[in-house]
Amino acid sequence: MSKRIFIDLGANKGKAIIKALKIYPYMDLYIAYEPIPRHHKRLKRVYCKPEYKIYPYAVDICKELDSKESDDFDKVYVKYFWIDKGRYSLGSSFYGDKKSGNLKMKTTNVVDFSHIFSHFTSEDHVILKIDIEGKEYDLLDYVIKSDKLSAIKKIYVEWHWNKIQSITKERHDNLVKKLQDLGFEITGDSVEDQFCHGV
Repeated sequence: MSKRIFIDLGANKGKAIIKALKIYPYMDLYIAYEPIPRHHKRLKRVYCKPEYKIYPYAVDICKELDSKESDDFDKVYVKYFWIDKGRYSLGSSFYGDKKSGNLKMKTTNVVDFSHIFSHFTSEDHVILKIDIEGKEYDLLDYVIKSDKLSAIKKIYVEWHWNKIQSITKERHDNLVKKLQDLGFEITGDSVEDQFCHGV
């Protein structure tokens, strides 16, 4: 049986879930990934019904990394990332050359998106929201090549090429064009493409 799933990669404080419940109230499952402990604890407390799955992990394409066992996944990887310890903002990135934030290096637990995607079928109806501070490029390159791409009906992205020095505008434009050629309504502009604009 096909499933209707909303997936939030980089849930932060949960604004996307609130909006998803309004515009996609028919989903069978709402899944969120948020590695910042403060945010994850709040999400687990607020969204505790069976139709919500809230995981304390970052998401990446990371098969080459060292891994450990987990109750939720076959493997959970450990990876360095940078956390913004600013007074008013608490975010993170796998890129130390992010242009914004007061970044300090820590480690976090990471799940491989290919594992998450392996549980879909091509008949599923997946809405994918991505705000993972620069790693959207690796992840979407993987999605485009997957044989389960047809499961994804809509993609929302907050783009970070202009905040990560090692991600070029050329790479950004090439990825946007690939998604457009596949029929996704993507503009390449964060204001237009991100899910929580105006929330």
